[in-house]
Formats: sequence, C-alpha cells, structure tokens
Amino acid sequence: MTSRIRDLLQRVADQDTGRPSKVVTLPPKLDELHNEIRRCINRRVDAEAERARMEMEFEKVEQEFSERIAAIDQRLADLKGDLIAKQKAMIAALSDSGIKAEIVGGGDGR
Repeated sequence: MTSRIRDLLQRVADQDTGRPSKVVTLPPKLDELHNEIRRCINRRVDAEAERARMEMEFEKVEQEFSERIAAIDQRLADLKGDLIAKQKAMIAALSDSGIKAEIVGGGDGR
C-alpha cells in the first residue's frame, strides 16, 4: 500500500518536468500506521463475524424455545381434556350411586 502511495506521489512530482526532479519521501511511521489500520479492520471483521454467529445461535435457541413452549401448551391442553373427561366419568359414577355432582369452574382442577 505504501509503495503505491510513494509511486503516486513520485509520478505527481514528475509531471511538471517529465523527469524525476525530486525524491518523494513518505513519513517514517506511514508503514506502521498502515499496519495498525489493517489490524484494526481485521479485528472489526472478526467482531462482526462473531456477532453474526451469535445472532444465528440466538435464532436457533429462540426457535427451540418456541417449539418447546408449543409442545408444553399442547400437553397442557391434552391434560385439561383428560381431566374433564375423568371428572365427567366421576360425575357419572356418582350419579349411578344416587349422588348429584357437577363440575364447578372451568373443569381444570384449580
């Protein structure tokens, strides 16, 4: 990178006369600064990649969470149905014995 800058500056200096008239020198820390910039860019790319990986992992966890919640909700609905069926069977059994019974509330056993 710095050699390209040096060549460009030299060509600009040579444009006036068409022949080299002076030597273009670059600041001594230019190579070091260029390397620091490159390292900073690389660290930024690494951080962006890590963030993207984390977002993908979060989406997987979020999907798994939703699936598990849906399965639990289905199980709760099935259990509520089973409970109501058993309560109705109990009412029928009590009625056969001459005892009047009814389901109070929503029949969810609470």
